[in-house]
Amino acid sequence: MEFSFRSNDKTSTYWYTQINGFLRAANNLIAVIPNGDFFNAYENVFAATSIGVEWNGNISLLQRKLSVNANTTYQSFRNTSRDGDFQAFRGDRIPNRPFFFLNGALNYRLDAPFRKADNINIFANTRYVAPFFRTWESAGNREFKAEIPKQNTYGLGLTYALSGKTRWSLTAEVQNLTDAKVFDFLGVQRPGRAFYLKLTTQL
Repeated sequence: MEFSFRSNDKTSTYWYTQINGFLRAANNLIAVIPNGDFFNAYENVFAATSIGVEWNGNISLLQRKLSVNANTTYQSFRNTSRDGDFQAFRGDRIPNRPFFFLNGALNYRLDAPFRKADNINIFANTRYVAPFFRTWESAGNREFKAEIPKQNTYGLGLTYALSGKTRWSLTAEVQNLTDAKVFDFLGVQRPGRAFYLKLTTQL
């Protein structure tokens, strides 16, 4: 199920928004379930159901030079097994699956900073992931369960693009600006603050 709305393309200020709802029923779901403190195993969850909603929005201002985009997802992905090894955890969220995350981005284009055909793009982004358990949420004491903590990261960057017979662009970017601790869905820590410099050309 999807609904979308947008403004007139000919206006100087343009906006767009979209919302999706989804329902997924899965049989014999293969899920990564922690087996002890250091090991993970691919296990068969006999039945699972995912219900969720996604939203995306964008607005462009100042003659389309400034744009802001955001998107978010909420999903309730739960075990519905009546048989098998995990029937005791019926109704629990599937482990190692984030249920809420949010992304945002901002971009500003500066035309002809030094030459008529060149432009500078300044961009920033942020990402949030709500905390989630690595194991079945009803097993054991919730206060002492293995959990992926909430993650909130920011990034900044700038691209200078030169136009001509050969197009060149130089991008400088810093990711995870605050050096926050971030993890993948297996609980493995991802890189902290990182700097990137990229040169590209189109012949």
